[in-house]
Amino acid sequence: MKPILKIKRNTNFTPPTNSLSSGELAVDLGTNTLYVGSSTGVSVPIAAEVSYDSALGGLNSSDNKIVSQKAARDYLISGGFLAGTQDFKDNLIATRTYYPVSTGTSIEPIDFSGFTIQQTANLNLQISEPFQTGLIQTVKNEMFLNVNYSAHITSIDNNAIITEGTTVGYWRFFALRVIDTLVGPSTAVYYATQIKPPAIGDTTPVINPLPTLISGNAIIKLPKYISGSSEWELQLVYRVRSVDLSMDIGTGGWNQGINDPIISSSAGIRLQIVKLSESIT
Repeated sequence: MKPILKIKRNTNFTPPTNSLSSGELAVDLGTNTLYVGSSTGVSVPIAAEVSYDSALGGLNSSDNKIVSQKAARDYLISGGFLAGTQDFKDNLIATRTYYPVSTGTSIEPIDFSGFTIQQTANLNLQISEPFQTGLIQTVKNEMFLNVNYSAHITSIDNNAIITEGTTVGYWRFFALRVIDTLVGPSTAVYYATQIKPPAIGDTTPVINPLPTLISGNAIIKLPKYISGSSEWELQLVYRVRSVDLSMDIGTGGWNQGINDPIISSSAGIRLQIVKLSESIT
């Protein structure tokens, strides 16, 4: 006699406790999941549908499918979820050629609306609205980011050299800042703060000025942005004290042999972010 294998079946129905005897099989035809009864009466899933989706389901990922070896390999090679590993980093690069500066007395956040921004799919940073004053994340409880920035500010013109050289209020300030904009400055934490006097050099002819070069790097914790509750932003901030109102960021002296290293003409301001880790809860 040939043995007959009987399998209970139903659609979109998980076998309840004690519905299967020890070793008895059941299949859910809705999710294509196979169950076996344990010695204690628990229905244990032992097999499921095989998925060949190289995006691993994307936003519609499933607990009821087993990924194929090739799909898993393709997902990892494409960047996948391995944020912070040596070969697969979630990252962002933001650049801007020109940025007009304010010579007021307050610390000002850089407006990100004019930047060219490229990032990998799983970094999930967004420009804050409505003022574009920073980068936010609304997905994770917190992210730990390695952030570095560079900027160069044009040198002062000839008419301001004497005044700049004798005035106490001349310097260039840059920093990274994490702030809950809903609460205000009391929540601000500053990272990679740099303060430098301006480079004072020949601005005649104007093709050969000396920009002030500023750069910084820090590991930063960015909490989750929750509208109306805790609106955390990562900002690049600056303050420029000068009598010269003609200054800006990103023009003049790109490739005159005065930058070490040379800053590209496409990146008067450059911000680079790599995600090191994240916390869901």
